[in-house]
Amino acid sequence: YPRDCDLVSFVTPLQSYMPDNVIKAIGRASDAVLPGGSVLVVDYMLRDDKSGPLDSAWFNLQGVRNGEYMGRVNSGAEFTGYMEAVGLTDVRVEWLMSHQLGWVEGKKPRAVPG
Repeated sequence: YPRDCDLVSFVTPLQSYMPDNVIKAIGRASDAVLPGGSVLVVDYMLRDDKSGPLDSAWFNLQGVRNGEYMGRVNSGAEFTGYMEAVGLTDVRVEWLMSHQLGWVEGKKPRAVPG
């Protein structure tokens, strides 16, 4: 990854990885953004209680069945935890499409003068 980005985004690939690899990918993205920049994830997402939406779960299950994925669908709370684990702050979670896609954005803290 370059080291001077304002934004690094992932659009629907992360459900194909297990949590440790998701954290690694978000960490590399965080390293690439400048202070004040953002890491954005648009991905299939589950509600925090994992009760759905079913579209997200079925889409991922199909990928696992076909041998395309080895991961799982994450919740907004899990994505928040992953971002905070690599030092991103002000994490915002929104539903982009309430039946399947979430939007999660974390900010890289600005350097403190001094």
